[in-house]
Amino acid sequence: MSLVPSLLRAIVTVDGDALVLQAGERPYVALAGGQINLSSGGMTADAVSDVIGQLLPPESQQILTQFGAVQHDIADLHDFPGEQFRIVATNEGTVLGVEIRRAARSAAPMPTAPRVDHSPSAPAAQAAAPAPDAVPAAHADRVSPPEIEPALLERLLRRALDDGATALYLSTGLAPRLRLDDEMATMGGMAALTAAQIEAILRRAPETTASADPDHREWFWDFPALGRVRCASYRDTRGLGLVLRVVPTTAPTARQVGLSKEIEALVARHEGLVLLASPRGRSAGSSLAALIDLINRTRRVHLVSVEREVTALHQSDIALISQRESGRSPDRALACARAALREDPDVLAIDALQTADLLSLAMDAAQSGRLVLGALRGGTVAGVLADLAALYPAAQRPRALVSMARVLTAVAVETESTAAETRRRHLLMNAPEVAALVADGRFNEIARLG
Repeated sequence: MSLVPSLLRAIVTVDGDALVLQAGERPYVALAGGQINLSSGGMTADAVSDVIGQLLPPESQQILTQFGAVQHDIADLHDFPGEQFRIVATNEGTVLGVEIRRAARSAAPMPTAPRVDHSPSAPAAQAAAPAPDAVPAAHADRVSPPEIEPALLERLLRRALDDGATALYLSTGLAPRLRLDDEMATMGGMAALTAAQIEAILRRAPETTASADPDHREWFWDFPALGRVRCASYRDTRGLGLVLRVVPTTAPTARQVGLSKEIEALVARHEGLVLLASPRGRSAGSSLAALIDLINRTRRVHLVSVEREVTALHQSDIALISQRESGRSPDRALACARAALREDPDVLAIDALQTADLLSLAMDAAQSGRLVLGALRGGTVAGVLADLAALYPAAQRPRALVSMARVLTAVAVETESTAAETRRRHLLMNAPEVAALVADGRFNEIARLG
């Protein structure tokens, strides 16, 4: 007796997106809001192999044996009018699995499902396959991925997070890579990904705005148990690839980032310019996110942040927090900051003070009675101030330095260090002697004051 109708009906009965069968894991139907577990035990490799043998024609089975992956489309089925399915099978050493993806859906009612024979004489594959009557929507074991047998992407993302990675890279023909402490590392114990595996991931992706270049897309993907993931797909000489970065749903705290009590105290001020700097290769944005989190929990204010890329989501607590993503364009960042000021914020945060126009806007905002938090690159206080001064043409620089000396509250710089201990930051508070040196552009003399 063929298992194909029973397998397809297991998807359609619960209006699922796919049926996932993998050796050693429990079979489940994937849905938009989670998944339905179909068995209390994992499938054997022989059972999965038998299922693949019934789903794939002989030529596709040969491709699977030779290349380790294959996909096969089935449509125009009598029992499933209007439905189309795509079979994606993989066989890479110890990883044997098959996904039956639902490519199109029909609104027509489905005929009654035939029962599957569970007698002792029934074939092993048939007994392991999910029967339609085993997954009624009202009684199914519904869970949110990845708590029970997650799909490939969820498993990889979970491992990346557990390893402390900031990004996950999936490339055709290569094992998954991670970015750890600004260095690339290969995910241990993983075989090279096939084109079929990456294509299967992309087929699950949510709809996105049409791109001028279909080979390069960017979008956000929400996973109930993982949070929001920033995704970018591309096509290179090997084939399709993906870069994924999880956007944390909770911001880092000042203690987690390693901010001192003196730096934390800066957020209690009602006006002025606070600069946060870090060396290239490290993120000043984490310090900025930690101070925003501290404001969110301690002050009843309106805060708007302008960020090139949102790296942590702030849920408004006692403060009203509004995050704006500007991308890498300085002009866009300036436009976002101008728009933010029209909304009368008490605190303005900018994660990249990289142009004279943006710095001038920040100083004007501080002068008008707002607290402005600005992040930028730099390894020393003198270097940070010199770099900011250099943003202005020589003729405009004296006036800009006078303005900076007037509104500057403090400069906090994370120092270069190879020691694997708590981060060290140098904090310079503005004072009359500091302001005089800033106004005159004598930044090298500031070091002796620290």
